[in-house]
Amino acid sequence: MIIEKCKLKIENCKLRDQKTFRNCESFHGACPERDSSVATLPQNDTLCGPLFQTLGILLLSVSLASAQAAGWNCVVNQPPPNQLNVENLWWVTITNREQAPVEVYLYLDLAKDAMGQVFHSKTNSFTVPPGGKRVSSSDVTNLKDANYDSGLGTQAQMSKSFPPGMYTMCAEVHRAQDEVLLARGCREQRVSGAQPPRLLLPVNGARVENETPSFSWASPNPLPPSVRPSYRFKLCEVLPGMEPASAISGSPYYSADGLAATQLAYSLSAKSLTPDRTYCWQVQAVDERGTPVSANEGKSEVFAFAYKAGGGGAGGTGKPGKGQEGGKYEFGDAPDGTDAGYGNKVTGRFPTLPAHNGVRHKDPTREWLGFPQGGAENAPVPSVEPESKQVDLDDREEGLRIASLWFPEPCIETHLHAGVNVAKRNDPLHPYDGSDAHLLYLNVLADWNKDGVWSDAGMTCVATEWCVRNFSIDVSKWPGGTTFQEVETPKFKIGSPAGFVWMRVTLTYGQKAGGPKGWDGTGEFESGETEDYGYGLARGAAGSTQGPHR
Repeated sequence: MIIEKCKLKIENCKLRDQKTFRNCESFHGACPERDSSVATLPQNDTLCGPLFQTLGILLLSVSLASAQAAGWNCVVNQPPPNQLNVENLWWVTITNREQAPVEVYLYLDLAKDAMGQVFHSKTNSFTVPPGGKRVSSSDVTNLKDANYDSGLGTQAQMSKSFPPGMYTMCAEVHRAQDEVLLARGCREQRVSGAQPPRLLLPVNGARVENETPSFSWASPNPLPPSVRPSYRFKLCEVLPGMEPASAISGSPYYSADGLAATQLAYSLSAKSLTPDRTYCWQVQAVDERGTPVSANEGKSEVFAFAYKAGGGGAGGTGKPGKGQEGGKYEFGDAPDGTDAGYGNKVTGRFPTLPAHNGVRHKDPTREWLGFPQGGAENAPVPSVEPESKQVDLDDREEGLRIASLWFPEPCIETHLHAGVNVAKRNDPLHPYDGSDAHLLYLNVLADWNKDGVWSDAGMTCVATEWCVRNFSIDVSKWPGGTTFQEVETPKFKIGSPAGFVWMRVTLTYGQKAGGPKGWDGTGEFESGETEDYGYGLARGAAGSTQGPHR
């Protein structure tokens, strides 16, 4: 019994104390010196830390097991990789094998590396039904007596997230009526610092022919949901004999600040690019106070490209595909034969170019995708061209919003919001009367496994890459006279918890995509529009929205 009391004191010393266990109560009297099994136990409070290390993890396991009341259990669930936020501390699953619901509260405790306890708090009370429950944010609406260690700095308290380090997070379940401890659970979590933004397009060393190129990048990762970075963009000319890494420190040829999205289209009002010159670019991610949010002072690597005047896209064949001589269509712009931008050296083989039977629309002026700015009458109409603009160079892509961009694990369900436009409701060539031949159809593809194609090969769960299949839209049911509607798709499972993936959204009139063997993004359609995006995942809290990488 004496030994067990000593073990419990040691465990309490670890879990409750602040500042490396320096203030633990004395163990004198609890663990007698003459007991050979505890001969190394100290008799003063300053050696509590080494004492715990001497007894090892076994003591923690013994005392945790002894803390469980009969019929109760508490499991601390796994937070997102490489990050830890205050809300993760109450991500617990509680088992209640009693016959009646019980009102409980949680005591939350967090210890970091050699600092000891760095945060503790008590939650409001909530009910655990028979069988148990998984605690969510709707259960924990108030933290009482929340205490942050001053060694974390003010940033942790403001952002409700914790800096890099190794943490032990514990949750105790107490009965609210008499504060009796029912169960306790602990879990370790390593937090790594966020990596800098990663440049995507134009790829390093690209030849760019568009006088107003589009730039895109991936946000720092991982970032806690509470951090909403903005970006500083810098473009410099690389003079003869200079390296891009040196040139970027010079005076900017063009710059932009306060960018919320992870993309930028070079402004027509900016200084024109000079043909046959080389340029380099870089982005920096900062928070609302201008403080860098990742390693390398929030700065990305440096990419360079050569500008060759020609008016075409930065890539592609530059020639109409077979059977399409002289024809003009509306195309997608996902990489078809160039680097996919995933950072894994995968070549994008998304069918986009006419030569590969890339998806294309003869007439995109009757139905198209897009969220209008300032009213439906301002909705931009897509244009037609003889070839896909490779890569990611369509002038307008704003037809898609993802309901949730942050997922703790793969195979979580979400849905999309698509902006759908029609030119007019009384079009005699495109009647909207509710019949199958006169419905709009929406299809979505996503390269969840990042292998550069839209197929289901190599998937680790049931998250299909053809995630929205011929979802019908009946314009006749829209409010009278309206020509724009925000459409919510059915729910589907995602197969990638982080990074960015290439997605294709296709809208058609009276024509369904694919067939019994699926759909890989190919085909010709009479009308409608296709938009391709490199969409970033795992950046914000569930329920937030984020612009695409385009």
